[in-house]
Amino acid sequence: MTRSRLNQRRICPFLTRRSARRGITLFEVLLALGIFLGAIAAIGQVINVGTLAATEGQLRSEAILRCEAKLAEVIAGVEPMVAVQEQPFVDDGRWLWSLSIIDGPHPDLLQLDVSVTHQQLSRTENAGFTLTRLVRNPQLFIDAAATEVSP
Repeated sequence: MTRSRLNQRRICPFLTRRSARRGITLFEVLLALGIFLGAIAAIGQVINVGTLAATEGQLRSEAILRCEAKLAEVIAGVEPMVAVQEQPFVDDGRWLWSLSIIDGPHPDLLQLDVSVTHQQLSRTENAGFTLTRLVRNPQLFIDAAATEVSP
């Protein structure tokens, strides 16, 4: 053997040997495909969970806003201050609201509990919120005004 071939073998031994393997095997392809499909399935589950959480967050936020708005309507007198159960909202019938009125901790206070729920098409509840507020009894103002007017 010539001197240049010996030096070449010492420096780069893989250049002189012919490799029997020129590509990847079927097993390696199937293994890579299995890993890829497993990763895609895991990513799909993460996307699904994220979508469900986003929808739940949107419904909860809307429930809070609807509850605050309905409570403000009751306090302002737009809605009568009487107890109601599961009344649908005018703009969307899947949203229901309820109002309960109980005596507060003081004789002139009332506790208003407004509950808002969202029902799916299958009539199962998937979002809801309840807001409680103490207000002065409006009947006291009416009684006080009536006693001032009558001599």
